[in-house]
Amino acid sequence: MKKSILPWEKLDKLKKPHRLGIFFGTIALLGAVFFFLFYQPLQTELTELNEDIEKLENQILQHTIKAKKIPKIKDQLELVKLRFEFVSRLLPDRKEVDQLLRDISDNGAQAGLNVILFQPQIKDTIKDFYAEISFDMKVEGPYLNIASFFYRIGRLPRIVNIADINISNPRVVEGDMILSASCKGVTFRFLTPAELAAREEATAAAAKAKAKAKAKAKAKAKAK
Repeated sequence: MKKSILPWEKLDKLKKPHRLGIFFGTIALLGAVFFFLFYQPLQTELTELNEDIEKLENQILQHTIKAKKIPKIKDQLELVKLRFEFVSRLLPDRKEVDQLLRDISDNGAQAGLNVILFQPQIKDTIKDFYAEISFDMKVEGPYLNIASFFYRIGRLPRIVNIADINISNPRVVEGDMILSASCKGVTFRFLTPAELAAREEATAAAAKAKAKAKAKAKAKAKAK
């Protein structure tokens, strides 16, 4: 007869406390095996899954908050577009400047004036994001016609500033009082991409030179 692998006879001969010790030891060993081989890995995986869920919930919350801001951002974007369109009407680009200058000159003729001089400056004055285009103008005609001309200029869709108005040489011609009026005008345009890039480079170079000079002065003062 084949003997049993487990020494049951020896176990029967052990005292009850010893048998109980072996029993509970075996239970503890099986519990440890279950804990390390099954429970702990599952618990670790569950913890990681909970962390992933928490991260996803935070992302969802952030996206929900951002989604609520979309209508407001769209309204702000629309307002910016409207402002840009408004400014674009006031500030032409380079291609529209020539037409604007012709409109100014034509308004003088339409007001019944004799345009003696209309001379734009060769070089524009570059500012932050726009350029100033200056011109000198001289017209002759009755006072009311001159006033009508400046009124027309003020109603142009583009910004045109008139300054240094000088009215002189009054004289009677065919029963009308004719005056000479000279003035300086300034209109504006957007900078071209090339001009903007050049201005940015110049600003960066100036800031770099200033920082270098400041560092040099600081080093010189420290050396003293």
